[in-house]
This record gives sequence, structure tokens and C-alpha cells, in this order.
Amino acid sequence: MAEDFSYCKCPQCGRANRIDRQRAASHRPVCGQCAAPLSGARRQPPAVLILLGVLVLALPASQWAMPYLGRTAALWSAVLCVWLVLRYYRATFDAVWKVMLTMFGLSVCLLLYDRSPEAGALKLAGIAAIWQAPAGTLRSEPHRDYLAAVDARDAQINVLASQLVRGCATRDQACEADSIARFVADRIDYRNDPDGGRDYIKPPRQTLAAQAGDCEDKTILAVSLLETLGIRSVMAFEPGHVYPMACFDQIPEALQGKAGRQIAGAGNCFALEPTAKNSGLGVEKDASRIEAAYLVKGGQRLD
Repeated sequence: MAEDFSYCKCPQCGRANRIDRQRAASHRPVCGQCAAPLSGARRQPPAVLILLGVLVLALPASQWAMPYLGRTAALWSAVLCVWLVLRYYRATFDAVWKVMLTMFGLSVCLLLYDRSPEAGALKLAGIAAIWQAPAGTLRSEPHRDYLAAVDARDAQINVLASQLVRGCATRDQACEADSIARFVADRIDYRNDPDGGRDYIKPPRQTLAAQAGDCEDKTILAVSLLETLGIRSVMAFEPGHVYPMACFDQIPEALQGKAGRQIAGAGNCFALEPTAKNSGLGVEKDASRIEAAYLVKGGQRLD
């Protein structure tokens, strides 16, 4: 059982006083011989403050770890951290508090460090969404997990995009987007996530290395390739499916007559179907099935 007493030397008479640390948390102790206040007896904050401190640490740490460890492992790690501190905080408060402050700083640094600044901002927005979520929900916009995985600043993604559009004329974004659409649809095989649990979200580099992924993984790769070339992109979510869209201020001549739609805040957008072989840019989609759409750069939700 954890020790509930400590010893404090009186600064006036020099007597060693045995301090009940639980009582000292709410009442300032005094010397038993001269009644002088014992300023060296440190008060400990109540458990609720410790819990809040751990949550401040656990939230960014679990958000950063989710794409790498998986949502379940990251959340259980956060719960274990909370339990350990609450179980042993009286005996190890000083050491744990210092470790918490250090880990919080590291977690924030890891959270903010990303090759894509937009992805880092989206991860922060995802943490804020936890506090804004209605009662009974963990996240108000779970789609942001997919947006946060987009990495348009990765060197390998940038080199691949440049290689894919070699046959396109300079600034012919319609040709570039079509080349990317065909590469993702034809060269990246469709493969479901393992059974059980939530979606396993792959970073684009991992999907590229595996040469396979589900619709979410292929969409993340597609928009990463589009964004690294400066092509505005949108992620459109349907029930059980997601696909990318390439957007332009003006409809390119090569896309005249192809299926597209104008989206406020994004422009004239044309869909890519990442799971259909031999499909390029301008696939016809049922707009009424879209439950949410996000501008990839900045993460703005589109109406």
C-alpha cells in the first residue's frame, strides 16, 4: 500500500514532523512543537486535477498515435495512462507530474510535426472536435481521420506525381489529374482492410509500397498526388465509400461534356473512381449520396 505520511523539518525549531499527506492537501500543516507553519509540506492537488492533466496529455498522444498504432491500441494506451496515474499518484505524484509535462511537450511536438502542414492542422482540429462533439459521440466529424492522413509534402509522392504527368503539357491540370486517376485506378489494386475493428487508414507512402488498398487508402493516395501538383482536391464521403474529386476554377477544354458539378468553395469538380479499372477523370456520380465533402487543403467542410 502507498505510504500516506511524509516528514518535514520545522524551519524554526528544527523538529521533524510527521505529516499526513491526505490532510495536508486541504489543511496547511503546522509544527507540533512551536506551531509554526510548515511551508515545506507540499500540497497535492485533488485527483480530478490529476485526471484533467492526464487527459491533456492523453488526447494529443492518442491522436498522434492512431494512424500508426491503430485507434484501439492508442485509446487503450491512453486509458492505461489515466489508470496508472490515478492508482499511484499519491506515492509518485512529483515524478509523474514531471513526466506528464515532458510527455505533453513531446506529444504536441510530434502532433505538429508533419510533412504536410495541412495534416498537422487537421489533427489539432480533430482534438478540438472531441470537446465540441454532442453528448454520446466521440468525434463530431470522424472523416477528418482520413483527411489527416493526406501527405502532399512527401518527397516520394512528389517525385511519383512528376513522373506520372511527364506526357502532359505545362499547366495542363486536366491531363495531370486524369493521369493520376488512371494510375490509382489501374496500378493500385483494391484490397479490403483486415476483418474486425475500425478502418485501418494507410498513409499514402504505405499504400504505394503495398501497391494495394481499399477505397479510403486509394483516395488518400490520389489526393496526395493531386495536391503535390497544386491541383485543388475534394474528398467526398458516401455511406461505406469515399472518392476524390479534382477541382478547377474554369472547366478545362478536355473536360467539356464530362460529368462534373460545381461546389461552392471548391470550383468545378470532377470525380475520380479509385476502385474502377480503366476509369479516368470525370466519372459520373450521384451527388445525392454524398453525406460529407471536404476541401483537402485546409479541411473546410463543403455544403
